[in-house]
Amino acid sequence: MTIKIGEKVPENFWTATHKYFSNGGIKVSDLSAFKGKFIVIDFWGTWCAPCVQSLPEQSRLLDEFKGRFEILRVSRESAAAVTAFGASVKNPLGKQLTSIVADTLLNAMFPHKVLPHAIWIDQSGTVRNITDGSEVNAVNLDLALRKVFSAPTVIPTTADVPLFMNINPNNMLAFNMILKGEIPGLGSGNERRENSVNTGLLIKNSTLKWVYSLLAQNRYNWFYSQRMLLDFKDTEAFVNKGLGKKNLWTVDFWVPKGQQENLPRLMMDFANGYSGYRAGAKSIDAECYVLNCLEPDAGKYLKTKGGKSSNNLFYPGGRMVNQPIAYFIVKLLGRRWMSLPVVDETGISDKVDMDVPVCNTVDELNRHLQKYGLVLSLSSRNMEMLVVERTNGANNSDD
Repeated sequence: MTIKIGEKVPENFWTATHKYFSNGGIKVSDLSAFKGKFIVIDFWGTWCAPCVQSLPEQSRLLDEFKGRFEILRVSRESAAAVTAFGASVKNPLGKQLTSIVADTLLNAMFPHKVLPHAIWIDQSGTVRNITDGSEVNAVNLDLALRKVFSAPTVIPTTADVPLFMNINPNNMLAFNMILKGEIPGLGSGNERRENSVNTGLLIKNSTLKWVYSLLAQNRYNWFYSQRMLLDFKDTEAFVNKGLGKKNLWTVDFWVPKGQQENLPRLMMDFANGYSGYRAGAKSIDAECYVLNCLEPDAGKYLKTKGGKSSNNLFYPGGRMVNQPIAYFIVKLLGRRWMSLPVVDETGISDKVDMDVPVCNTVDELNRHLQKYGLVLSLSSRNMEMLVVERTNGANNSDD
C-alpha cells in the first residue's frame, strides 16, 4: 500500500512491530509511542554519506524543537550492519543513534529510490510532505509545525522516461541534459535508465568529483577514487566537500541500446564539453603506497585455515577470513585517511586470514601488519590515473 501526500497512515503503521536499534542493541517495538506526535521519517543508510552527515544536525534540531517533533530513522540494512556502524568511529551520534533496521513495511508504504528521503507526518497521522532529506532544517520545521509546508516536494523520476518528462519523445534516439546548481526535490544519487529503445544514466544533485568518479568506475576496471588526480590548484568547486548547492550537478544521458557499452565514455565526453573540466586516463608516475613482504615466505603467516569467507576489517575486533589479500586492499582503500593508491607487490596468491582492528594512520596499520611479515611503504609507480584538468573560459568557479 503506497501512501501519498494528504492521506493518513493506516493503523498497522502504529501497531506493526519492527526491529529497533537503540542504546547499541536491538529490541522489538511498534510505533505506538509516536502516535499523536509530529514525525519526520528519515529513510537512510550507513553507506550513504549525506545521510551520515545529516545525523548531527538532526540531533541539534531535536534539541532546538524539544518535544515538538520526533525523527524516526528507517534503514533497509540488517541489524548486524547498523549495529556495526553504531559501534564504529563513523557514527557521529554514539549511543544517541536510533533506527528501525531490516525494514520492508515502511519502505513499501513510502517507496523511493534515493537516500536520504523524508516523510513529514502531522499529529493526526496525515502525510503532509515528502521531500529530500536535506530539507529537514530549522526553517522548514518551524513552518511545518505552524502547518506551512514550504519544503519542495520530491520530484518523481521514472526509469524509462527522461528527467522532467512524462512520456518519451517520439523516435527518441538519444537525449542528454546537464544542469549546474541544486534541483530542489530531486534528491541525490544515480539511477540506471531504460526503455524499449534507449538506455541511460541519471546522476542527481552530485558533486563533479562524484560524477567523474562514477563514470570512471564504469569505464575503467582499474579505477577507484584514489586514482583521480586533480591537475589544478583551486579544487573547492570540483570537490565540493560541503555539498554547496551552487556546485551540485545533474546529468541525464541516454543512448540507443546498441551503444550501451559506450555510455560511460560518451557521458564523460559530454561532461568534459560542458562542465568546465576535462578528465581522461593517463599513464604517469604517481605517488602511492606499496604493500610488500618483509621476508620471502611471509605468506605462511597469513594462509587461511579455511571456513566461511568474511571481511570485517578496520572495525572493532576486525577480521578477514578465507579471502584474497586483494580484499584487504579494497577495505583499506575505503579508509578516509588512505588518500593514495595502493599497489600489491606481495605475490601472495593463496587466500588469507587477517586480524586488523580500527586504524587511523598508516603507522598504526603497519604495527598490525608486522606480525604477518607485511609492510605498507610510501613510494611511486607508473600507473593509469584519471587526470582532471580545468578548461579555459568555462563556468567552473564556485561563485
